[in-house]
Amino acid sequence: MLILFLTICFFTHVIIGNSTVNNELVRDKYATKKDKQVSDFHSHDLTDAEYGYVVTLVQIKQMIVTTHCTGSMIHKNWILSSAHCFYDLTKRKFYAWYGNFTVSPLVSELYSEVAKIFIHPEFLNTAFTSPGYFFGDNDISLLRVGKVSLPKYGRLSTIDHTKMHGLRVKYIGGAPKSRSDGEMRPLQIGEGVVVGCGMALTRWSKYALCVTPKCSQKLHQPLHGDMGGPFLYDGKIVGVMSSSYQIPKTLLSSNGLTPVSPYRDWVEKVRESFGKANETKTKPNDNKAR
Repeated sequence: MLILFLTICFFTHVIIGNSTVNNELVRDKYATKKDKQVSDFHSHDLTDAEYGYVVTLVQIKQMIVTTHCTGSMIHKNWILSSAHCFYDLTKRKFYAWYGNFTVSPLVSELYSEVAKIFIHPEFLNTAFTSPGYFFGDNDISLLRVGKVSLPKYGRLSTIDHTKMHGLRVKYIGGAPKSRSDGEMRPLQIGEGVVVGCGMALTRWSKYALCVTPKCSQKLHQPLHGDMGGPFLYDGKIVGVMSSSYQIPKTLLSSNGLTPVSPYRDWVEKVRESFGKANETKTKPNDNKAR
């Protein structure tokens, strides 16, 4: 069974003016030697404005911008991403960097603060393999951000996860593909085919699906900065990048996605609940204004 996946994420360290953009794993304790090496891959720069709703989630501290994960703007105030990106980190300050990824967001001012993080209540933060990535079941999250005005927002697909096998999908990651050439680059986009992940992984994460790239390389290692990025079919979001582990005694790397179809109701419930709670809080102020 093909379970290879195309790498999108690598590290870069670029200084622009007085700001620094540092694309690296935030959780170093999960990093391995492979994480800190530049590997071969076959994605390419994203230049299509059609995918302008894909954002990079970053931390900004003392003029240093650190890439953390990737997400998709599905509304002017909402981002869809992976849960593991923010597990135990909900109190940290994150920002959505959008629009132009070849210029520091501190220069372009194209970023918006994350106001609240919603992790799926049944997210299971357990490792499938060790060492390896630690991402678990129900790996999906929503982020509430300040208004981001875009010409187009991502749309969730209605395709059921049980009917996704064999679909040719595109996937987008939020970090440059080189860390050492001194150049900031756009998001990366690749293509692949949805396949099953095998019984072991499916038992661990019931909705997990895998993607095989068009290329024949055996080792593909996406890193933390790509996680949460969208998988797209027919222009709509069918899943978010969720897991990665290396098959024991082989060079094969399996990389999983969390399909969105089982979580559409949860997404709508969170958005509606937040809206109602916000309306309740603002009612007294509205009355006073009158």
